[in-house]
Amino acid sequence: MKMNQAMPNLMIDGGIFKYLDILSDEDVDCTAAQMGVMYYFHSGDKTANSLVRNYTENGVVTTVGEAFIGNLINDYYGEDWSRAKDALYAEYNPIDNYDRTELTTDAGSGYDSTEYGARQTTTGQQQNTRGGHSDTNTHSVAPYDSASLVASDQDSISVGSSTDTLGQRVDSENSHTDTYHKGSTMTRNSHISGNIGVTTTQQMIESELRLRALNNLYDRMLKDIDKFLTLKVYE
Repeated sequence: MKMNQAMPNLMIDGGIFKYLDILSDEDVDCTAAQMGVMYYFHSGDKTANSLVRNYTENGVVTTVGEAFIGNLINDYYGEDWSRAKDALYAEYNPIDNYDRTELTTDAGSGYDSTEYGARQTTTGQQQNTRGGHSDTNTHSVAPYDSASLVASDQDSISVGSSTDTLGQRVDSENSHTDTYHKGSTMTRNSHISGNIGVTTTQQMIESELRLRALNNLYDRMLKDIDKFLTLKVYE
Protein backbone atom coordinates (compact mmCIF):
# COMPACT_ATOMS: atom_id res chain seq x y z
CA MET A 1 0.00 0.00 0.00
CA LYS A 2 1.39 3.33 -1.05
CA MET A 3 1.13 6.50 1.07
CA ASN A 4 -0.71 8.51 -1.61
CA GLN A 5 -3.37 5.79 -1.68
CA ALA A 6 -3.65 5.49 2.10
CA MET A 7 -3.77 9.25 2.74
CA PRO A 8 -5.58 11.04 -0.10
CA ASN A 9 -6.50 13.90 2.28
CA LEU A 10 -2.90 15.07 2.07
CA MET A 11 -3.84 16.81 -1.20
CA ILE A 12 -7.14 18.15 0.15
CA ASP A 13 -6.64 19.69 3.59
CA GLY A 14 -3.19 18.51 4.72
CA GLY A 15 -4.41 15.32 6.39
CA ILE A 16 -2.20 14.40 9.34
CA PHE A 17 -0.41 17.77 9.14
CA LYS A 18 -3.51 19.50 10.58
CA TYR A 19 -2.52 18.09 13.97
CA LEU A 20 1.07 19.38 14.10
CA ASP A 21 1.51 22.28 16.51
CA ILE A 22 4.67 23.50 14.78
CA LEU A 23 2.64 24.61 11.76
CA SER A 24 0.55 26.98 13.90
CA ASP A 25 3.67 28.83 15.06
CA GLU A 26 3.64 32.41 13.76
CA ASP A 27 7.29 32.12 12.72
CA VAL A 28 6.56 29.18 10.42
CA ASP A 29 5.21 30.36 7.08
CA CYS A 30 4.03 26.98 5.76
CA THR A 31 0.45 25.77 6.27
CA ALA A 32 -0.81 22.24 6.92
CA ALA A 33 -2.28 22.10 3.41
CA GLN A 34 1.05 23.11 1.86
CA MET A 35 2.94 20.53 3.90
CA GLY A 36 0.38 17.90 2.86
CA VAL A 37 1.04 18.61 -0.81
CA MET A 38 4.80 18.53 -0.27
CA TYR A 39 4.60 15.19 1.54
CA TYR A 40 2.27 13.73 -1.10
CA PHE A 41 4.85 14.32 -3.83
CA HIS A 42 7.86 13.67 -1.58
CA SER A 43 6.74 10.28 -0.21
CA GLY A 44 3.55 9.34 -2.02
CA ASP A 45 5.13 6.36 -3.75
CA LYS A 46 6.63 4.96 -0.53
CA THR A 47 5.16 1.93 1.20
CA ALA A 48 2.96 2.51 4.26
CA ASN A 49 4.00 0.67 7.42
CA SER A 50 1.83 -1.32 9.80
CA LEU A 51 0.80 1.75 11.81
CA VAL A 52 -0.83 3.32 8.76
CA ARG A 53 -2.34 0.04 7.57
CA ASN A 54 -3.87 -0.59 11.00
CA TYR A 55 -6.04 2.54 10.71
CA THR A 56 -7.35 2.02 7.17
CA GLU A 57 -10.72 0.97 5.83
CA ASN A 58 -10.94 -0.03 2.20
CA GLY A 59 -7.32 1.03 1.79
CA VAL A 60 -7.81 4.61 3.13
CA VAL A 61 -6.89 5.92 6.58
CA THR A 62 -10.06 6.77 8.54
CA THR A 63 -10.78 10.19 10.06
CA VAL A 64 -10.13 8.79 13.53
CA GLY A 65 -6.94 7.15 12.34
CA GLU A 66 -5.76 10.36 10.70
CA ALA A 67 -6.25 12.28 13.96
CA PHE A 68 -4.55 9.56 16.02
CA ILE A 69 -1.52 9.34 13.71
CA GLY A 70 -1.22 13.15 13.46
CA ASN A 71 -1.30 13.60 17.23
CA LEU A 72 1.12 10.72 17.72
CA ILE A 73 3.64 12.34 15.35
CA ASN A 74 3.13 15.69 17.08
CA ASP A 75 3.89 14.16 20.49
CA TYR A 76 6.90 12.28 19.17
CA TYR A 77 8.62 15.00 17.15
CA GLY A 78 6.97 18.26 18.27
CA GLU A 79 9.57 19.28 20.85
CA ASP A 80 12.50 18.49 18.54
CA TRP A 81 10.97 20.46 15.68
CA SER A 82 10.22 23.40 17.94
CA ARG A 83 13.81 23.57 19.17
CA ALA A 84 15.13 23.19 15.64
CA LYS A 85 12.86 26.03 14.54
CA ASP A 86 14.14 28.29 17.36
CA ALA A 87 17.75 27.59 16.38
CA LEU A 88 17.25 28.06 12.64
CA TYR A 89 15.01 31.14 12.94
CA ALA A 90 17.11 32.92 15.58
CA GLU A 91 18.17 36.44 14.59
CA TYR A 92 21.93 36.96 14.49
CA ASN A 93 24.66 38.42 12.31
CA PRO A 94 26.34 35.52 10.45
CA ILE A 95 29.70 37.34 10.25
CA ASP A 96 29.88 37.99 14.02
CA ASN A 97 31.49 35.34 16.19
CA TYR A 98 31.23 37.28 19.44
CA ASP A 99 27.98 38.53 20.92
CA ARG A 100 27.44 39.47 24.54
CA THR A 101 24.55 41.24 26.24
CA GLU A 102 24.62 42.26 29.88
CA LEU A 103 21.62 43.61 31.78
CA THR A 104 22.09 44.61 35.40
CA THR A 105 19.44 46.13 37.61
CA ASP A 106 20.10 47.51 41.09
CA ALA A 107 16.79 48.10 42.82
CA GLY A 108 16.67 49.87 46.15
CA SER A 109 13.97 49.00 48.66
CA GLY A 110 13.31 49.26 52.37
CA TYR A 111 14.95 51.69 54.73
CA ASP A 112 18.46 52.37 56.00
CA SER A 113 19.16 54.02 59.33
CA THR A 114 22.16 55.34 61.23
CA GLU A 115 22.08 55.55 65.01
CA TYR A 116 24.04 58.16 66.97
CA GLY A 117 24.57 57.70 70.71
CA ALA A 118 24.38 60.44 73.32
CA ARG A 119 27.54 62.44 73.82
CA GLN A 120 28.82 65.07 76.25
CA THR A 121 31.68 67.53 75.81
CA THR A 122 33.22 69.20 78.89
CA THR A 123 35.40 72.30 78.62
CA GLY A 124 37.48 73.01 81.75
CA GLN A 125 37.85 76.33 83.55
CA GLN A 126 39.93 78.95 81.66
CA GLN A 127 41.74 82.04 82.95
CA ASN A 128 43.18 84.92 80.92
CA THR A 129 45.54 87.32 82.80
CA ARG A 130 46.62 90.68 81.42
CA GLY A 131 49.65 92.47 82.97
CA GLY A 132 49.52 96.14 84.22
CA HIS A 133 51.12 99.10 82.44
CA SER A 134 51.52 102.88 82.79
CA ASP A 135 51.69 105.72 80.27
CA THR A 136 53.17 109.23 80.88
CA ASN A 137 52.42 112.23 78.58
CA THR A 138 54.50 115.45 79.00
CA HIS A 139 53.30 118.75 77.47
CA SER A 140 56.00 121.36 76.61
CA VAL A 141 55.71 125.07 75.58
CA ALA A 142 58.19 127.79 74.47
CA PRO A 143 58.40 131.08 76.50
CA TYR A 144 57.89 134.30 74.63
CA ASP A 145 61.51 135.26 75.07
CA SER A 146 63.06 131.86 74.24
CA ALA A 147 63.04 129.36 71.37
CA SER A 148 63.62 126.41 73.72
CA LEU A 149 60.72 124.26 74.91
CA VAL A 150 60.03 124.09 78.59
CA ALA A 151 57.85 121.40 80.24
CA SER A 152 54.61 122.89 81.34
CA ASP A 153 52.62 119.85 82.69
CA GLN A 154 52.69 116.04 82.75
CA ASP A 155 49.87 113.35 82.66
CA SER A 156 50.45 109.87 84.05
CA ILE A 157 48.06 106.94 83.47
CA SER A 158 48.54 103.62 85.28
CA VAL A 159 46.57 100.38 84.59
CA GLY A 160 46.92 97.50 87.01
CA SER A 161 47.00 93.80 86.00
CA SER A 162 43.64 91.99 85.51
CA THR A 163 42.40 88.37 85.31
CA ASP A 164 39.32 87.09 83.39
CA THR A 165 37.99 83.71 84.54
CA LEU A 166 35.66 81.46 82.46
CA GLY A 167 33.90 78.72 84.41
CA GLN A 168 33.66 75.05 83.32
CA ARG A 169 31.25 74.42 80.39
CA VAL A 170 29.39 71.17 79.56
CA ASP A 171 27.81 70.65 76.08
CA SER A 172 25.35 67.69 75.81
CA GLU A 173 23.70 66.02 72.76
CA ASN A 174 20.97 63.40 73.10
CA SER A 175 21.03 60.11 71.14
CA HIS A 176 19.15 60.13 67.79
CA THR A 177 18.58 58.03 64.63
CA ASP A 178 18.69 59.23 60.99
CA THR A 179 16.48 57.13 58.65
CA TYR A 180 16.15 57.33 54.84
CA HIS A 181 14.18 55.36 52.24
CA LYS A 182 16.01 53.39 49.52
CA GLY A 183 13.65 53.60 46.54
CA SER A 184 15.85 54.26 43.51
CA THR A 185 16.40 51.74 40.65
CA MET A 186 19.39 51.80 38.30
CA THR A 187 19.52 49.66 35.13
CA ARG A 188 22.60 49.11 32.96
CA ASN A 189 22.28 47.45 29.54
CA SER A 190 25.31 46.77 27.36
CA HIS A 191 25.65 44.85 24.07
CA ILE A 192 29.00 43.96 22.52
CA SER A 193 29.32 42.07 19.23
CA GLY A 194 31.66 41.65 16.28
CA ASN A 195 34.35 39.44 14.82
CA ILE A 196 37.23 38.89 17.22
CA GLY A 197 39.52 37.69 14.45
CA VAL A 198 39.79 33.95 15.03
CA THR A 199 37.68 33.23 11.89
CA THR A 200 37.59 35.22 8.67
CA THR A 201 34.36 36.76 7.40
CA GLN A 202 34.54 34.52 4.32
CA GLN A 203 34.70 31.39 6.48
CA MET A 204 31.76 32.62 8.56
CA ILE A 205 29.63 33.12 5.43
CA GLU A 206 30.57 29.70 4.02
CA SER A 207 29.61 28.05 7.33
CA GLU A 208 26.27 29.86 7.30
CA LEU A 209 25.47 28.65 3.78
CA ARG A 210 26.38 25.04 4.65
CA LEU A 211 24.21 25.24 7.76
CA ARG A 212 21.18 26.41 5.80
CA ALA A 213 21.70 23.84 3.05
CA LEU A 214 21.83 20.92 5.50
CA ASN A 215 19.19 22.11 7.97
CA ASN A 216 15.93 22.96 6.27
CA LEU A 217 13.08 22.66 8.77
CA TYR A 218 10.49 21.36 6.29
CA ASP A 219 12.88 18.83 4.78
CA ARG A 220 13.64 17.57 8.26
CA MET A 221 9.93 17.19 9.03
CA LEU A 222 9.30 15.21 5.84
CA LYS A 223 12.17 12.84 6.55
CA ASP A 224 11.11 12.33 10.18
CA ILE A 225 7.54 11.48 9.14
CA ASP A 226 8.90 9.06 6.54
CA LYS A 227 10.78 7.23 9.29
CA PHE A 228 7.60 7.10 11.37
CA LEU A 229 5.09 5.99 8.70
CA THR A 230 6.86 4.26 5.79
CA LEU A 231 8.94 1.19 5.05
CA LYS A 232 12.25 1.30 3.22
CA VAL A 233 10.89 -0.82 0.38
CA TYR A 234 8.97 -0.09 -2.80
CA GLU A 235 6.03 -2.16 -4.04
